[in-house]
Amino acid sequence: MIPPLDIHSIAEALDRIGEALREAAEDHPKISEREVEPQVLLDVLRELLDTLCQPPDGTLGSLPRVSEPNQDKTSLGDLGLELLSHLAALALRLQRPQLMQEIEMLSVPLACWIARCEGEILQLDLIVDGAAVLANRLQDPRELAQLYGLLREINFALSPLITQSNRQQDPQWPWRIFLINKAIVATRSHQTVFMQEAFSHLVEQLPEEASDFFREGMEQMVALDYPQPVREMMEHWFAQWCAPRILH
Repeated sequence: MIPPLDIHSIAEALDRIGEALREAAEDHPKISEREVEPQVLLDVLRELLDTLCQPPDGTLGSLPRVSEPNQDKTSLGDLGLELLSHLAALALRLQRPQLMQEIEMLSVPLACWIARCEGEILQLDLIVDGAAVLANRLQDPRELAQLYGLLREINFALSPLITQSNRQQDPQWPWRIFLINKAIVATRSHQTVFMQEAFSHLVEQLPEEASDFFREGMEQMVALDYPQPVREMMEHWFAQWCAPRILH
């Protein structure tokens, strides 16, 4: 299920996660005593989310003005993602991988909030992890098409500092993983228009990855019962990037 894309829903989910995280910390006193208290992180993040919901006139439901001090959407969103990252790391150290995944998934609606407010997304690691968890839980092509739309919005809001890096050779480069995962989600959505867009972006940004991606994609076409238009689209790109080159 795609999470609701509003700050109130993120805050409500955080309240549920927070209780479980506090209980986990109590079960691991030797770990938790060396960590920042979960409640401290939760309180700061909740205050931040309240700020995002609170317009200058005090009426809930509107977005803060960029021009006001400390209301810049980029910096507030970036702080929110940073706090979620700390909470996810804490959940992992407390041996609660399920909680970690729930926290990671909250990064997707928060990133979409930043994008829709015309802010800039300055970090991608947690979003990549959260989107991967969400995609792995979805089976319905219609929901995967929705997810692709969200990834597309996030893509447009990414800072150039993320997409223009000297980490091209790093297999854990978040931008690399994001592009590949976006192309996989497009394929699983069964929407050939999305596939065309995602594949074009992939080969433009990661041409050295293209042949492996389309070769593995063709293997999936054989292993799984994809619709014919999806197979034909994958075959088209496979032929372009994986067919033997003949010299004349």
